[in-house]
Amino acid sequence: MTFNYLKHSDIDKALWDQTVVEAPNGLVYGMSWYLDIVCPNWDALVTDGYKVVLPLPWKKKFGLKYIYHPWFAQQLGVFGKDTESIVWGNVLKSIPGKFIRYEFSFNHANTFAKALGQSRQNYLLPLNREYPALVRNYNENTRRNLKKAQKLGLSLDRGVAINEFIQFKWVHMETKMNENQRELYRKLLEQLIYRGIGQLTGVRDTLGTLLGAVCWVSFNKRITYLSAVSSPMGKELRVMTLLVDDLIHRYAGQDKIIDFEGSMLEGVARFYKGFGAIAEPYFRQHGTMIHRFTH
Repeated sequence: MTFNYLKHSDIDKALWDQTVVEAPNGLVYGMSWYLDIVCPNWDALVTDGYKVVLPLPWKKKFGLKYIYHPWFAQQLGVFGKDTESIVWGNVLKSIPGKFIRYEFSFNHANTFAKALGQSRQNYLLPLNREYPALVRNYNENTRRNLKKAQKLGLSLDRGVAINEFIQFKWVHMETKMNENQRELYRKLLEQLIYRGIGQLTGVRDTLGTLLGAVCWVSFNKRITYLSAVSSPMGKELRVMTLLVDDLIHRYAGQDKIIDFEGSMLEGVARFYKGFGAIAEPYFRQHGTMIHRFTH
């Protein structure tokens, strides 16, 4: 399999997006418009006819270019219908030496990556059973938190405004975004809503105060838990349990999967597993190519 390097301006984005949409491992993060937002500078490796594609997000520091993994894109890597025969060493040779180092977060289907680097855990919940069957798979703690939240007279809001969502996240998120990240985040949410694949859902108290909210993204058969945040009161009332259960209830019995995006934090992983989510590994790799540097 031969890869060709393309600068951003030379990429046929219609062909690119068609490949990602039709790929068994296609993810929303790999769509050209998504990449344009989260990493404005990205080049690519593609095979003939764009049958297999690999985005190369890059930045420049001290005049030197390097490939990095962008915010809000858990898994990238190689997308396409035929990724089983990929030899990663040959792919690396196709990356121009002007990139002095690289960092890749491969998608779950890039099996060649197992031997390359650090394993990470994602969590998935298939929704192809009816709601009562899915609820029976909740653990005891999740069912208890759900019952408590359901008795509080809280209301679901499936149309939280972007400005309110961003401000709420800005106030309550543990790791603060800088202004550039906040603007990038706004552009991403606007585009997701505009394209009809994003939904901002929240929980409010009896006074209408927002207690917690989540951004769901539907792409192909996958519904991604892209971003979520709760206020201190929302955490105490376990409103995120209510929000996840609401989505499960709405899509139960359909050929869809909730993608929780995973976490290496034990408490967060425990929350996902409480709904019956199962672990799916993906892999990251980083390295240097200084010995191949060219002007």
